[in-house]
Amino acid sequence: MSWPVLRVAQIVTTLSRGGAQATVLESRQMASHGIEVTILAGPDDPGEGTHWAELRQAGAAVIEVPFLRRPVDPPADLRALACLTRWLRANRPDVVHTHSAKAGVVGRLAAAMAGIPAVHTVHGWTFAALGAEDQPSVGPWSDLEPCWSIQPRWRARQRSEVRARLRAEAGRRAVIVGERGLAHLSRALVVVSPVDAETGLAHGIGRPEQYSVVRSGIDLSQPRSSASRRGAVRAELGWTGRFVVGTVARLAPQKDLATLIGGFAQARMPDGLLVIVGDGPHRQALETLASQSGAGDRICFLGQRHDAVRIVAGFDTFALTSRWEGLPRSMVEAAAAGVPVVATGVGSVPELIRPGQTGTLIPVADPGALAAVLTSAATHPAGSHRMAQRAASEVEMFSADKMRSDLAHLWFEVATGRASGDGATGTGMPGGRLRR
Repeated sequence: MSWPVLRVAQIVTTLSRGGAQATVLESRQMASHGIEVTILAGPDDPGEGTHWAELRQAGAAVIEVPFLRRPVDPPADLRALACLTRWLRANRPDVVHTHSAKAGVVGRLAAAMAGIPAVHTVHGWTFAALGAEDQPSVGPWSDLEPCWSIQPRWRARQRSEVRARLRAEAGRRAVIVGERGLAHLSRALVVVSPVDAETGLAHGIGRPEQYSVVRSGIDLSQPRSSASRRGAVRAELGWTGRFVVGTVARLAPQKDLATLIGGFAQARMPDGLLVIVGDGPHRQALETLASQSGAGDRICFLGQRHDAVRIVAGFDTFALTSRWEGLPRSMVEAAAAGVPVVATGVGSVPELIRPGQTGTLIPVADPGALAAVLTSAATHPAGSHRMAQRAASEVEMFSADKMRSDLAHLWFEVATGRASGDGATGTGMPGGRLRR
């Protein structure tokens, strides 16, 4: 493979620790493919782990974009758009590749204004997140028959919930319309699973030939699963003799860690320990919930850890309770380490976790179902271990090397307007089937 050196600008909203950010980091070292990558991102999010320090220490080409932040803030968003447009016009990269919702909007608009072809990666559709996150909560009056004494309060709550649903649906439709428009500014749309491509097309977002599957890759070059490594982690953290249920997640509504805490508290496993690795805006609320669950002395919040991959190897079960996902990298990390996985069947999770074969799937927001699975795993671990071994043998398609190769071919095609000619992953859906 040989082509001229390409210059790619990858834009992500923040460098806080998460799946989109990890994908950007894994795809920054592309010299072997003849590609120079510059990362542009917004400032740190307060209270969350960040990759800024390690990137700067490594001498990576990384640039801070003032005013680029997650919340919708039109004045700040316009200033971020102006900053990005100026930088792109001055530096003229061959391709702009955006990640995450805010960067996907601002970055693609800036690329269009600078006249540079844009690629966008969908790390789970935002409108799916709105549908899951904005559902009104079930209150104490919702399961009571209305009578004369409570009708005013019941009706007021009913009206409030109807208004909440209407607002959520209006927001969802607005996002879909916006994504349709942004697709016209995108030379290619990258998805981490064919499911996301099907969802986008079903909502009229983009054309089939725009989509390309490039799975978010993890580093598989080092051995991850061994009895000695597992034993060392468990001894260091004081887990010897305990059945450890663990997760690695941003502590935010998407991950629904309230269900994880509730399911663990209901499970029959007196020697069980729940370990939550990560940080985020809901940490304090989750710690309060844990203390009120009746299992607070068996729930441990480790916070943000740079060695999360090593810690996962010490889990007995990895639990993912997300309400929506694109491709959850933490789940793939766990499978690669040979750790049994129980997960909600959202996004592309079923690509790797097949019930009874490579892991266990549970419904969304069902702590009872999770409790039953955890109880079974603790009392009869042999079946879980067999499934984990099979999952570990199938993670090669999620390797970082494969992701970098797929991205190199895609960027070449976008920059030159022609295929690389060596069997690369394409961007079309010939014959109605997405190329992978």
